Amino acid sequence: MAYARELGKPPTAGSDAHLPEEVGRCFLALPSDPGDPEELMEMVLRGEGAPRGRGLTLPAAVRMYVRSVANWGRRGFRRI
Repeated sequence: MAYARELGKPPTAGSDAHLPEEVGRCFLALPSDPGDPEELMEMVLRGEGAPRGRGLTLPAAVRMYVRSVANWGRRGFRRI
C-alpha cells in the first residue's frame, strides 16, 4: 500500500490463487454498496477501498510446496 501511495494510485486487492480454496481470501472492502459497475470504478479510483484478507493457511502452503516439488521432479529437476 505504501508503494501505491507513493505513486498516487488507489489501493486495490488481488490474489495469485493457485488452488480453488484460495480464491476469495483477498478482497477490497468498500464503505458502501457501489450499486453499479461505474460507481464501483469511481469508488476504487477515489481510493475508498481498503484491501482485506488472509494469507495462506499452513495446509494450503504445504500442498502448494508439495505440488511444486512434484512438478519439478516430473521435469527431471530442471528449471523452467
